[in-house]
Amino acid sequence: MDVLNYEAQEDERRDSPPPNADVDEVCNYLDALSFARGQLADPSGLPLSMRLLNDAHRLLLGGVRGANKEPGPVRRSQNWIGGSRPANAAYVPPPPNALPEVVAAFERYIHADDELPP
Repeated sequence: MDVLNYEAQEDERRDSPPPNADVDEVCNYLDALSFARGQLADPSGLPLSMRLLNDAHRLLLGGVRGANKEPGPVRRSQNWIGGSRPANAAYVPPPPNALPEVVAAFERYIHADDELPP
């Protein structure tokens, strides 16, 4: 409801910050989604690509928690979900040095004409 109220006050919103960090984060999500959808819908916009994802990520984290984590570029260190280290984590994504190859394969897949997965 806070976001709805904040967005409803469009004229006043330009001159005042969001009422709390949660609203600020949700507004960033909306801005990033709007940006990405606009790029994809525009014939001269960016295609679904790493550049588009980096730009949307930069908008997503701008001025909110995580802003100090280099929003935009692909991570440079290993991360994981759950557990206290990769060995006992619930999920460990590919290491940073493998990301260019993994992302390139993903881009080829989403832009391919094939209907079957590789």
